[in-house]
Amino acid sequence: MSARGWQVKNMLKRSSLEDKFFRHAHPRTLIKGGLIIELHTHLYNSDQAAELTTAALWHDARQESFLGVSIQQLSTEMLLQHTCMHLHKHLLSHELKVLNFCDIREILRVRSAVFNWQRFQQLAQQHGCINEVEQVLYLSSKYWNVEVPLEFGVSSASTLLAEEKYWSFMTGLSTTKTAFLKNRLNKKISNYNHLDSRTDKVCFLIGFVFPKADFMRQRYSLQQRSWLFPWYGYRVMELSIKAIRATFSPSEKSS
Repeated sequence: MSARGWQVKNMLKRSSLEDKFFRHAHPRTLIKGGLIIELHTHLYNSDQAAELTTAALWHDARQESFLGVSIQQLSTEMLLQHTCMHLHKHLLSHELKVLNFCDIREILRVRSAVFNWQRFQQLAQQHGCINEVEQVLYLSSKYWNVEVPLEFGVSSASTLLAEEKYWSFMTGLSTTKTAFLKNRLNKKISNYNHLDSRTDKVCFLIGFVFPKADFMRQRYSLQQRSWLFPWYGYRVMELSIKAIRATFSPSEKSS
């Protein structure tokens, strides 16, 4: 694809420790014209409940023909679970993927005659993600005209939380600068708490504030021979201001 004119954008890690412990969801992105293809390593976050192995995914795949090419495709039930989990990941991160609601509706519309709801529920329970799936299908049923079994349309404490996150995005509250900074800070704190060793935690903080030169050049659009030292000083001030804003700004509530 590179030889055919596609630009390959690599997501650089800030430090060797970050590269060791935390995988980026899409380490490479292919760009050509207005088309963007993300090569994903995972669609679920580590703090989500799903217990799903690669072997389980392959076990639930079938061979199909797509544009004359033989491909492996998930079963319809597993595809819906996969889509629900990806949407839920972004929903809790204030980065709602509205397109996923369209995908869910189309999956169930096109495959309604063969879709097995009993098997779908068994898979969600087997892989420990029934709570996340219920939240997404509840929203799909209530706001996106998606037909689901009665048990998925029942409101509960977890669906109320999902609905709050949903409207936070739909009303624009989650896209404000303050909400964005709070979200980013919470993610970094979560990564920090994920580390067990005190040495690793110190290295994580140092690598975050003073990342690798390649990361700095990409992050601040610097030329290859740019003098990096003043930009490291700028980064310290930038991160300090962002941390203060994220910590002390009042929380924004949805109406």
